[in-house]
Amino acid sequence: MSKLYNTQKEITTNFRKFFSKYIPNIRKTQLNILPEIIFGMIQAESVSAFDIAKTLKDKFSLFSLIL
Repeated sequence: MSKLYNTQKEITTNFRKFFSKYIPNIRKTQLNILPEIIFGMIQAESVSAFDIAKTLKDKFSLFSLIL
């Protein structure tokens, strides 16, 4: 049995595509940050801002969103 694992970049990219398709008037800054926060919630299994920040500590920066 093989498992497929998606990377953070793949997951957040698909969230961005989803949001831009179904919420056409979303601002670019929201479109860049919201998928990362949702990914952090999934990884942390929590909605606490502290837990999300700990989870995304090394994986999220505004610089990575620009690239």
